[in-house]
Amino acid sequence: MPEQLFIQTNAVDDNEVVAYDRTSEGTLEPTGRFRTDGFGTGVARAAMPMSSEARGVDSQGALALSGDREFLFAVNAGSNDISTFAFVTGGGLRLVGKTPSGGPGPVSIAVHGNLLYVANRFGSGEIVGFTIEPDGQLSPLQGSTRPLSLPDAAPAQVSFTNDGRFLVVTELATDRIVTYRVNGDGRVGRARSVPSSGPVPFGFAVDPSNRLIVSEAFNSAPDGSAVSSYRLGSSGAPVVISASVTTHQTAACWVVTTADGKYAYTSNTLSDSITGYRIDAEGRLSLLTPDGRTGVTGSGSFPSDMAISRDGKNLYVLNPRTQTIGVFALQTDGTLVLQPFVGGVTSSAVGMVIR
Repeated sequence: MPEQLFIQTNAVDDNEVVAYDRTSEGTLEPTGRFRTDGFGTGVARAAMPMSSEARGVDSQGALALSGDREFLFAVNAGSNDISTFAFVTGGGLRLVGKTPSGGPGPVSIAVHGNLLYVANRFGSGEIVGFTIEPDGQLSPLQGSTRPLSLPDAAPAQVSFTNDGRFLVVTELATDRIVTYRVNGDGRVGRARSVPSSGPVPFGFAVDPSNRLIVSEAFNSAPDGSAVSSYRLGSSGAPVVISASVTTHQTAACWVVTTADGKYAYTSNTLSDSITGYRIDAEGRLSLLTPDGRTGVTGSGSFPSDMAISRDGKNLYVLNPRTQTIGVFALQTDGTLVLQPFVGGVTSSAVGMVIR
């Protein structure tokens, strides 16, 4: 079975998950569209991402896989629920069910073991927990709802650390990173927040050493965005390793790391580019290319969500404005080589995972 890549349309009237098969050459072939039975917002990214009321799904983690890769979860930010799909023979999807997200505007999902947490953006904002049943259905975890650091914090991403000990949230409106300790019953403790190294922390990746690699959009200041790295202290509070290493690009937002933890990449939404970083053994970051333009996604492409193939040979990026998925060959030194792009993507599309 070839690797598969999934995005969602985020359509306001009928949200769908779109599936692609990845060929041995790294190209993508569309294989199906699957209704979530929910609604999106019709907007991939809001004009003012720091606002909790902006209706764009400007977040990382709109799609997520279960740890055993048997289920796919999708947010429906327009109908305030989460859809569960099971994988069927031949690579298709079967809708298992749809579950209220516990608040308005679900934008990001985190999964670890049989736990799923969602970050709800609209309204005051909160995280809400669920247990994943053996058939993929979600059951609300009573008493799991937790506030963010402040009302209207506008969460951009929620994710577990690799060991499942902590849950991490980036907040666009407060410039803070929030962590919660995960208890044995799956519920989390009180929010512990620290200021981000730079303003507007957006997407992040957890590297193999449980360090956080976090983008900073810097309020879309021209050529002013950056990426920082953090280790987590014993309490779960992030401690800066590399502070705001510049991209020399505008609006760094989504982040991925390679499986070996040697390289990280951020998509610069307003510069139509991807910036690559080396990660040393201590978690320090350094630019792969002096100008920060490790990859170019095309004029007006508005690059957003990214994913790296499981074999580590390709990096894919969603370009909603040009309605394409960008394809890059990932070299052993971390550099990116442009490959033919894939068209036919909706301008409202969000989320990207590879199975």
